[in-house]
Amino acid sequence: MNLAYIAGFFDGEGCVSIAKNGSLTVSVVNTSLPVLEMMVDVLGVGVINNRTQKVNKRQYAYRAYGDDAAAVLRSLLPFLIEKKPQAETALDYFDNHRGGVRKAGVKGLFKNPMRDVFRAKLTEQKFA
Repeated sequence: MNLAYIAGFFDGEGCVSIAKNGSLTVSVVNTSLPVLEMMVDVLGVGVINNRTQKVNKRQYAYRAYGDDAAAVLRSLLPFLIEKKPQAETALDYFDNHRGGVRKAGVKGLFKNPMRDVFRAKLTEQKFA
């Protein structure tokens, strides 16, 4: 498995998101554990968890967060087609606009108006 294959797989099955706490996340949910394990081997980052769903087949979720998610997107970017605009938007956010001020009394939440701008842009790109 190479980066081009992973990028094609990610184009069809993957997700790029910015969490409410401002963390960049990439994920892929699939029923093929061996493919997701190969992604971890080739990319060198990420974790795989069982995904609890009421479906006929067991599902697994590959996820990478923060710096690891950015590294995944940078590795796949030259090969992405469908998710390329989302990857570029996410990396712009990660490189230039992440961070912020911790909200008083709310663990893990940051006040960063740019987070909401970039989350909205990602959502718009997903449905374009």
